[in-house]
Amino acid sequence: MAEQQGAAAAVAALKRAAEQQQGGGTSTMLEALWGVECAVRAQGATPEELRPCVGVLFQCFGVLAAPPQIRVVAKLVVILMDKIRELTPPKVARNLFTVLGSSKTPTSRVAALTTLSAILKTKGMELVPLIPDIEGQVTKQLKANETPVREAALDTLAALIKGCGASVAHLHADFTKVLKKQLQDKLPEIRLKAAQCFVVLCEQPAPDYAAYETRFTLCVKLLDDQKDNVREEGATCLSVLLQNPQKPPQQAGQASKAAAAASAKEAATGRRPGAAPGGTVRENLTTACNTINALFVRPGVRKELRAALALVYLKFLQSLHGADVDSNTDLIVAALIRLTRTRGAYTSPSEALQACACVKFALASFAVGLREVQQQRMAKVLAHELQREGEQADVAHLAALRVLCAVVGEVGESMTDIADWLTEPVTKLLDSPNAYVRAQAAACLRAISAAVPSQAATLIQQSLTALTDLKAPATAAELPQFLCSMRGRSSAVAALLAGVPSAPLGVPGKLLRSAFDTALRMRDEAAQQHADPRLADARSEACWKIIAALLSTGPAFASPFITQAVAAVAAGLGGGAAPSARGDVSHFAAQRTCTLWAATALGTHCADALGDAGMAALQQPLADTLSALISAVSAGPPTTALEPLQLLTLNLLRTFACLPRAQAPCLRALLSVSLPNVKEGPASTLLRRLLSADDAPLGPWREDDDGLFAEPLDVFVCEAQDAAVTWERSPDAASHQPVPLATQVVDAAILLLQSAFASQEQRARAGILAQLEAVLRAPASPSSHGATSANVLCALLAAVKAVHERRLPLQPECASAAFELAQKFVGDPDAGLRRGAGEAVGLLCRFADQLTAPAVKTLSRTIEASREEPNLRAGCAFALGCIQRYVGGMRASAHLGTFVPLLHAMSRELSPVASQWAVHALCLAVDAAGPAAQPQQTLALLTALFQSPSHTSSMPALRLLGRLMNAVVGAVGPDLVPGSGVFRLCSIILDEIKSAPHPLVQLESILFYQRLILFAPQAVVPSTFAPFLQAQLASPWLLVRQAAVTCLRQLVQAPQQWDLGVLILQLATQLFSMLDSESDRKLLNEGELLLGTMVEKLSPKAPAQWLALLKDIILTTHSTTKDRVITMNAASEELATEAPTDVPEAEEVQPQSIMSDEEMRDGPQTELVPRWRTKVFTLECLRKLLTTVRALPGSDPHFDLIQASKLESPPSGAGQVGTYLVFGLADLAKVVYFASTNPVEPLRPAGVRLMVDVVTHFARARDPQVEGAALLELHQVQFSSSLNRAFTADAPPTAVAAACDILTEFISAGVCTDPGVIRRLLSQLTPQARDVHAVTFAAFSEHASTMVQLSLLAAFARLHLFRNEQAANDPSKSEVAAVVAASIDPIMSDLRTHWGQLLRDFAVATTQPPAVVALYRGSFFSHARLLEETLPYFHAAWLPVLHAAATLPDVPRADFDVMLGLALPVASEVHDPPRAASCVACLRALLSPAALREPTATTLDVVADVAGACRRQLAAGGDTVRLPVLSLLAHLARGLPAALFTQSDDAVTQIAQMAASQLRECLRRGCEAEAKLALDALAAAPLLLRPARRVALAPAALAAVVGALQQLRDEVQFATGVADAARGALAEMCRLPDESVQDEWEKIMYCTVGTLLTELKNYPNMAPYPARALFGALMTVLCAVCQLKPQLYHLHSACCAAMKEALVAGSCPQLVVCCLQALCTIVQGAVARTAPALAQEYIACLLPDVLVLVHTAASQPAGADFDTQQTEQLTEAIKVIVLAHTLATDQNKVTMLQLLVPALCWLLNPSLTLTTPNRTTIHNTALQVILRLASSCAGDFKLFVDTLPAGDRAELEQRIRQSVEAQAAAAAAAAAPARVATPSQARQQASLTLDVSMYDKQ
Repeated sequence: MAEQQGAAAAVAALKRAAEQQQGGGTSTMLEALWGVECAVRAQGATPEELRPCVGVLFQCFGVLAAPPQIRVVAKLVVILMDKIRELTPPKVARNLFTVLGSSKTPTSRVAALTTLSAILKTKGMELVPLIPDIEGQVTKQLKANETPVREAALDTLAALIKGCGASVAHLHADFTKVLKKQLQDKLPEIRLKAAQCFVVLCEQPAPDYAAYETRFTLCVKLLDDQKDNVREEGATCLSVLLQNPQKPPQQAGQASKAAAAASAKEAATGRRPGAAPGGTVRENLTTACNTINALFVRPGVRKELRAALALVYLKFLQSLHGADVDSNTDLIVAALIRLTRTRGAYTSPSEALQACACVKFALASFAVGLREVQQQRMAKVLAHELQREGEQADVAHLAALRVLCAVVGEVGESMTDIADWLTEPVTKLLDSPNAYVRAQAAACLRAISAAVPSQAATLIQQSLTALTDLKAPATAAELPQFLCSMRGRSSAVAALLAGVPSAPLGVPGKLLRSAFDTALRMRDEAAQQHADPRLADARSEACWKIIAALLSTGPAFASPFITQAVAAVAAGLGGGAAPSARGDVSHFAAQRTCTLWAATALGTHCADALGDAGMAALQQPLADTLSALISAVSAGPPTTALEPLQLLTLNLLRTFACLPRAQAPCLRALLSVSLPNVKEGPASTLLRRLLSADDAPLGPWREDDDGLFAEPLDVFVCEAQDAAVTWERSPDAASHQPVPLATQVVDAAILLLQSAFASQEQRARAGILAQLEAVLRAPASPSSHGATSANVLCALLAAVKAVHERRLPLQPECASAAFELAQKFVGDPDAGLRRGAGEAVGLLCRFADQLTAPAVKTLSRTIEASREEPNLRAGCAFALGCIQRYVGGMRASAHLGTFVPLLHAMSRELSPVASQWAVHALCLAVDAAGPAAQPQQTLALLTALFQSPSHTSSMPALRLLGRLMNAVVGAVGPDLVPGSGVFRLCSIILDEIKSAPHPLVQLESILFYQRLILFAPQAVVPSTFAPFLQAQLASPWLLVRQAAVTCLRQLVQAPQQWDLGVLILQLATQLFSMLDSESDRKLLNEGELLLGTMVEKLSPKAPAQWLALLKDIILTTHSTTKDRVITMNAASEELATEAPTDVPEAEEVQPQSIMSDEEMRDGPQTELVPRWRTKVFTLECLRKLLTTVRALPGSDPHFDLIQASKLESPPSGAGQVGTYLVFGLADLAKVVYFASTNPVEPLRPAGVRLMVDVVTHFARARDPQVEGAALLELHQVQFSSSLNRAFTADAPPTAVAAACDILTEFISAGVCTDPGVIRRLLSQLTPQARDVHAVTFAAFSEHASTMVQLSLLAAFARLHLFRNEQAANDPSKSEVAAVVAASIDPIMSDLRTHWGQLLRDFAVATTQPPAVVALYRGSFFSHARLLEETLPYFHAAWLPVLHAAATLPDVPRADFDVMLGLALPVASEVHDPPRAASCVACLRALLSPAALREPTATTLDVVADVAGACRRQLAAGGDTVRLPVLSLLAHLARGLPAALFTQSDDAVTQIAQMAASQLRECLRRGCEAEAKLALDALAAAPLLLRPARRVALAPAALAAVVGALQQLRDEVQFATGVADAARGALAEMCRLPDESVQDEWEKIMYCTVGTLLTELKNYPNMAPYPARALFGALMTVLCAVCQLKPQLYHLHSACCAAMKEALVAGSCPQLVVCCLQALCTIVQGAVARTAPALAQEYIACLLPDVLVLVHTAASQPAGADFDTQQTEQLTEAIKVIVLAHTLATDQNKVTMLQLLVPALCWLLNPSLTLTTPNRTTIHNTALQVILRLASSCAGDFKLFVDTLPAGDRAELEQRIRQSVEAQAAAAAAAAAPARVATPSQARQQASLTLDVSMYDKQ
């Protein structure tokens, strides 16, 4: 790498490169200079090491050959001056003077001048002593003959003026003289450079008025230059001059008058001149506006000068400070509008229209940069202008209307009252006699409707009323005005109707029906009008205009009218014979033309809805009209009928073009109409739109037109008799004029040929191609030959592209014929035709592979043979590139070796045409073929071309080289790593491209970074080029901004996820600012996508910072800085006082103020206030931020203040931002309140939607300072106010619907806990829910009302479910649930009805075929069209409504079937588990016990379907749906009647199998609730079966339960709960089904017991709880076995052995307790079945071990308490002792007492205290047992006592007595002192007394 070689090696390499270049060898100078630059910039390079570089660089001046080399050398010299102290600027400059004086080559002088210019730019003040010498050198070089030298000299002069500043002020006059001469040069390059230098000079203050006047004169001359770029620089010069205007010196008398006037003004106004804020700025602004106006209206001004002056206006206004613009908006608007009112300035209508377009251009561009408040004021100024009349009022009105359309679109709904004050003045202009004004007024009404959608219905109704209220004229004099009013008002209705699809909520359908009926009524009136055909034509025109507008809305809105419209069109076109009288031709053409508007709308927007019947109804009338047209034209119409017939031809061709199925029967006639226009008409405008935009650098149009300023065509058909007004807007505003009607006819003919070629069969296609070739061969006049060629090629390219875009096949014969036709244009002198031919050739080769090889061969030979024909060679080269582009690199790779070397050779040629087209073709080849296209050789070629002055001298050439570099980057890909040779070369070229002044060249540098991200991410260094891209966001050029945004988006989306640090937030801030100032809709969409991607990808790294940024944007309102605002009256006065004397007389402005006092007090703002659209988008970004962070793993601290506070201290200071989002919850609440209560209507729904997300995400957050309180409760005031505002009468439907969605969450999440607030909220909705069909919105479509109605019903459904859930599960919310219940219960019957209607409508809409839906009249939609619009709202509402309706009691059978039919399919779907879980819950509620107790014939099928749905959900394994599915299975198993399954029990078997399989899964996952449900279903399902089937199912079911018990976890709560459930299940499952299956059942029980015993043998290796559970199961099963056959002693013996082993081991206390419990249960069960022997067997076997257990526990040291497990063991042991005594025979009673009483006495040790709770419990229990034994069997007890020795007897008596006394004392101490024992207590104490004296021996 060059950085590592050191300075010496780099110098040596540079010397070799210089020698090589001087000798004519392959140049490596750029690489060598790159190495020197790396060495110079390297850290640690010493001055001693760098000194040799200086000498070598100066030696290289004589061999430098290309501008890139020169610029690198100049940059290196400046860098070395900073590194080497003694290398001072004067010293270097003198050396450069020497080079200039001694050099004989122009290149060396250019290098010296460029280096001197670079030094002046950076160190100009150090060269002040050498200023005379520099001036002399520059003047001398300006006299040179070489153009590059003169350009470099002018650059140096500009650097001298700017770098030395005031030091050269004394030379400004000389500089002006020098530049004046250069500005008059013949070479445009010199004039452009001189103009750029003059801009720099104008930026310096003029020394006096004479100098200022000289500069001004030169600027005006520049504005009239022939070259666009020179005129643009002149505009910049003049705008700079006007920023600081100078006044001419006043004479003595004039000075005294001015002083007197100033004094008078001061006395009148109370302030000194210039003292008021902005006074000086206003004076300068007034002077500037008057100066521009004087030039604008000067007689004889060319349109180019007017366009340049419009640009001057724009540049000047853009240079003003924001506050100055704010203060003087009215002045600027008044000045510009005044241009359109100047009398006598324009000699023709085209001049007036062009002036209007210029004013519109300046005003609209100026308006885009204004803040919203100023745009609102500007709109009011323009509205005031509409009310003024005058001679030139039409032009002023037209300009004002056009600007209003743009301003209203920008302001939008931030001006809620805009329709109140703007509609009236605009509507008045609908009666204007000027067709353009009427059309623009209609467009302005449409802009108002689009900006304020809530006013759309009102505007349409008002326009319809105004149209229908027109009365027929009484006299002939009134007829013209009536016709104008009819046409204008019908245009307004049509424009408003056509804008309906853009309204988010549409307009009422009855309004559309009213418009259609009005149109039909006007048609009937026109048919009855016979007195004056003009009246009939006007009414007919209005009718069809309205019908066409309605049809243009598409099937979504026009479907109710399509059938009638087809019939009306067919009737209107019927009787297509040519008129008999020549005077009827115009009337015939006008009538048919208007009718064809509707036919065209049908074909364009409703073709799919027409159907075969509609097409058949239209086909014959269209054919008749075509025949009549041909007859009328062939009959020789009168001159007055030519234009109507041409209009008829235009519309007929358009209609057939959009109705392909109508073309075939009359294709020959259509061709006979269209082809003559193609041949004889003017050149089509379609070619420019058909050609690929990627080939724009090849010409022939201006580069600017192809992207920088290009606007889409705005086609607005005005009125038939006044011609169609189709404006093609040009960037310079100079060529604004309607497209000629003849050109429109040619365009329509070509579009028809395109449609016919794509839609017809092979023979018809061949015929079209043959006729096109015949047209081309036919003789034509020289003037029309070029237009004919262009039209033929345009038709061919359009046809081929249509086939390509529709992916249709093209037969080889047609492809060959088309190829032959396209080849004729490959070498055409017109660049556009060559481009079209090349594209056609490429596309045709794509269709027919057999054409590719011959085409490549032919084109290559032509390139080699035609050395003297650059156009032909260029066209062939481009065609080769198009073959690669369209055929593809893989299919055409075999031909690369043929033509790539040819393209390399052509690229080196000096002919600009051949070279540039070859370079572009090479770009296409490399892009398509990638590595196969020899990118390394292409890179070497690229390096050579960059070092060739002839190949870098023009902007297109440089841009094409940049494109070639980007293509090479895409082909090289992974080989492009930093430090490689390829990367170094690309970096050098990139620096050259970035330094180019033209934006289209800079664009390629952005695309270079884009290619790096896509193809070579390893070479991406974001820290180096992200700031560059950020700078490009502020570019004044649209394409540059678009490319920067796209590149940044790719950078953010790249999988590498580069860390951009704090630059991300800076980029986001700049992008949000761009959204506010950008006017291009496409770029705005791209910017929004980029910001959305940044929020998704990058916000998780710093979510709190993003939250702060978004919050600041939304909450920014306005500052308090005030400034004066001048009224329109004052602005007009100031303009009038400064008006030049040579300006034609202008209309005076009426002295009145149009602004209120409030607006005058409200001054400009010092900070940017985001527009409402930006705020709405920012709210969506905020929602996306919350959703993105919520989806992150470990995101809980962001939404939980308690967790976040543990991890980080909350921010305490103002402006501090924490790490977690929850710290910004207060800011979120502010944003919600600000947005949801904002007067700007679109902000409110967005604010409510944000509130939904905030409540959803933070619902579970608790307040750490108030236990149990929700964190959102702190902000309930903001949220409650927001909801209240959303439920007001003026709230938009979207806000109401969103508020309904949040209502339940708002209440259930604890955001609002005040019952009064909840009651007030619900009180606003309950009346609407009671009669939900009465909730309507008259301003919007019916689907808006349906949206709110369904949202209301869904909200109440959720509230009902919340009430039920809280009442059952959460007593803490019982008060809230009671408030909800009190609001819902009174209207529950109405809700039930509405819920049923909703579900029925949804069921019909989603389950029935379209034919049934069309006949159904729903409760919430009246016809199918509304259903399509409202279906999304049904989808959002039906599920909660279904769930709520299913929980209601006594569901009617019809509703039951509907609900079941809706729930079952969704419950079976596995792709959406949450919805499926909801539907499963609905099924559980729906299949209530009452419904199951009364089965019907279909109940079994329903159960089977439900079971199948459950099986599918469980098989999918979704965690969300498992619990509700198991709950449903258990519910079915418990609720279904057994009689239902007498015939088929497959459903029950499925339930049992699913329960068994899910039981294992639930235990594995540790889900206790799910396991219990599975056990419940498993236990209940077999009970539904017949005995035989139950016997068959029992083994598997019992085995599942036993196997599940082995899986229990060693967790107390989980194992205990599941074990208890399992024992209950076993108890049910072991019950004998029937006596008839007793033998089989006994075998099953034996097997189960055996399995349990086998498992229990391994209990020492088991966890405690599984072993305990197994013992419990064994106990349960044995009880069942005892009931069956108690004499199964071998099983009981084995069970006794297992229990004895467990008791003896004693290692598991839980197991011992379980064992004792089992013993008690079994013994009791045996006794219940009168099996005392079995019980005695158990007792005899296990009692000794029990007594040992008691003795061991009683032997603990004194004072030690029993633990819980010991207490349980002793309690169970005492139970066993009691059972042992109970079961003892009479002979063994005494013996049993001898065993038991000593064991109990061990627990009555008097030395032990009774203070420990567990010992107290055991002591009391043992004492109670002894006392009970003594009292219940006194005789046996006496015999036992008699057998005791005296000492033992005394000890027994003593222990009993002490225990009784201690117990009595404890009871007395616990009682209150004054409390007296009740009789029952006394009896209880007496029963506890034991008199042992009775046992004394007599």
